[in-house]
Amino acid sequence: MNKLTNAVRSASTAVSSSRRLIALLVVVAVTLCSPLSFAVTYQTSTIETGEVGQQTVLAAFLSATDLADLVLIRIEKTGRRTVSVVPQRAGGYAAPGPGQELDTDLVAIDVGHYQGRDAILGFTQSAAFLLDPYTGKKTKLADISTLYGSAIKDALPHIDLFTDINSDGMDDLVIPGFDGFQIHTQRADGSFSAPINLRAPPIVELSFNDYPWYQPRQKYIDDMTLDGRNDVSVLIDNQLHVFPQVDNGLFLTVPIRVDTGIDLDFGGMEELSVSMRDMDQSDSLSRALIKLQDLDGDGLTDMLVISVKSKGVFRKQTSYQLYRGIEVNGKLEFTREPVTTIESKGYQFEIEGLDFNNDNQTDMLISAVDIGLGKVLGALVTGAVSIDLNFYQMRKGLYSAKPDLKREIKATFDLRSGDFFFPSVLIADADGDGIDDLLVQEGEDQLNIFLGSGDASLFSKSPTVIDVHMPSDPELVVAADLNRDGKVDLMMRHEPSTGPKKIVLLVSE
Repeated sequence: MNKLTNAVRSASTAVSSSRRLIALLVVVAVTLCSPLSFAVTYQTSTIETGEVGQQTVLAAFLSATDLADLVLIRIEKTGRRTVSVVPQRAGGYAAPGPGQELDTDLVAIDVGHYQGRDAILGFTQSAAFLLDPYTGKKTKLADISTLYGSAIKDALPHIDLFTDINSDGMDDLVIPGFDGFQIHTQRADGSFSAPINLRAPPIVELSFNDYPWYQPRQKYIDDMTLDGRNDVSVLIDNQLHVFPQVDNGLFLTVPIRVDTGIDLDFGGMEELSVSMRDMDQSDSLSRALIKLQDLDGDGLTDMLVISVKSKGVFRKQTSYQLYRGIEVNGKLEFTREPVTTIESKGYQFEIEGLDFNNDNQTDMLISAVDIGLGKVLGALVTGAVSIDLNFYQMRKGLYSAKPDLKREIKATFDLRSGDFFFPSVLIADADGDGIDDLLVQEGEDQLNIFLGSGDASLFSKSPTVIDVHMPSDPELVVAADLNRDGKVDLMMRHEPSTGPKKIVLLVSE
């Protein structure tokens, strides 16, 4: 995983059954405190990347400076792949060079910490490689077995496979396989342990041509055994399978099975969304586990669940329930009844946990869409869908039933052309004062920044306006601290279906 996220708490994309129709959010939160500074100004750099079929862009601190370089992978329509480094200098980013050719067997790429510094890793079906972005050379790090198929001719996606799963400060290989997760922990000398296999078979769905499609199960990383170490948990058949972490940073392969005390149908929003596409929604109730995390700051893992009650496609009631973790006879259990329930009409998308006021309690941002028949017909007439951004602050371990703050954004579409516009929404520290701000895209050429107040009002009423051309898809916007000044920067990919592509960067001054 990109260790720019050590300074940036990121959350992006709403995941739902209507994901392809209403892609919602890129939500990022910055936790790094820095001296007070209330000015929000950016230096803009535009990088023309040419008429390529597809591009992947990663940010990494490759040099011994506080300026992140860009690693640009371009895939031509012929399938030829090149990698080039675009260095950041005091005056901005330079134009990319022709690049070095990459092998065509790579199926994914990631960036993370290797031997104490940022590194680029490439993955084939059978091996993980250290990838030199300056030469394109591959150095094998470990043999792996992954459920990801053969290389895609016109794409090389960024997949989070290199992450610190045992919290020892070194990134590990976490590889989804056909039998579960294969983990290779990184050692101090840069070598990796023999694989640890955590059995958690993936979710299987048949595609339109009856070809099986494999989805890794959602894994949850938190202390479930009350020993101060993060464990790995997955939900299988309404039971939590907990793989405890042991003294050497490895994990037991035989799980502890934990009964949550409630009926859970799905382990994660993605699993719920996939299943809802095929289920009978005339009269159904489905529950999915969303988070296993210490939300109230008491040192015990809590459980967050989403319930979707359906009386038809256009009649849905969704709610989130918080079950508090409690210690009983030295073991973790959960309250039998939720301590907080948040409800709304229509459909609530994936919840994002952020600490808006730095009180060590997890506040929530929930996006919701009313999908009643009247709303759907109105959207077809106007070509716009209203999306509510609902903010909930945790107080004394509880959320209020109604949001503390509500903001509305609009997604627009054109049925004739098939064009969709989804505004980006970011929560991040834009001015470096240690308090989260709200960044909302307004049309194609404006970014509004509502400064965080640090109190119950959450954000200022009037924004700072930044004039910048932004993509119409929030998944093309990445937030990170590119110059390590404690202020969020933006990296935006403009990828029209025809014509040249470009990258626009906003780097804080």
